[in-house]
Amino acid sequence: MQRICLSFLIWGLSSPLFGQPPDSVKVSVDGKMFGWEKTSYYQLGNKRIPVKTIEYGNSTAVVLLSVHDDETTSVKAAEAVFEKTGGVLVRISNNNTRLINFTLNRRKYRVDPNRIFTRTGIRQNLRELNGTYQEAAVIAVEKFGFYLLAKIPKNTATLVAVHNNRNEGYSAQSYLRGGAYENDIDDHHIHKSQDKDNFLLTTDKKLFKALKSSGYNLLLQDNKEAKDDGSLSIYYGRKKKSYLNVETELGQLEEQVRMISAVVEALE
Repeated sequence: MQRICLSFLIWGLSSPLFGQPPDSVKVSVDGKMFGWEKTSYYQLGNKRIPVKTIEYGNSTAVVLLSVHDDETTSVKAAEAVFEKTGGVLVRISNNNTRLINFTLNRRKYRVDPNRIFTRTGIRQNLRELNGTYQEAAVIAVEKFGFYLLAKIPKNTATLVAVHNNRNEGYSAQSYLRGGAYENDIDDHHIHKSQDKDNFLLTTDKKLFKALKSSGYNLLLQDNKEAKDDGSLSIYYGRKKKSYLNVETELGQLEEQVRMISAVVEALE
């Protein structure tokens, strides 16, 4: 009996479930950091939404956020960078689907999780995706937005979002003359040799200047004039807080890794 108890004790101390300190880092043979993942759940109507927080190392200075679960390249790129640098990745898990479907007061809704951070944007998004809506849905969605924002550590100086687009759709060109968002930009730095599907957009003038030498397409949001669509860039711009979006074409993993790495370097 004593041998069995002793064996169990030794196993428990060596097992990650029992002997692993909560703030420790698991390191592989090749030196890469493995993330410690925690999952919390938010109840939006009848929908239970998993929100995953993955911590690489002990630093919370750099935080990457992924809200669209169908933009899989962005998550892979974030993981690849943080395995080397450390940081925090926060992501919505939604069965590889962009929009969140939920039922509230017997009514079915769809909502874009990057349009939930202002009431104006929420109402517009619910109207576009559902036709009509109840005010209770606006309030419920707004609370989910607050819940996501609460996942961002308070010492995060700049929130970095990671997104993917599709070829010849939404791109840096969308913000240039004649584009759908031409009035949303205060300044830009575009490289003719760069794919316009791949770009950085920030609310922060200092960060814009710091990244000019990065070689990537760069956009500075006009925080006063940009249309309120409920997105994170609008929320952070209105709050005069630092935000940056790393946007690349879906499937261009190596390019997004390079872009995120350049941003992380600029933030450190």
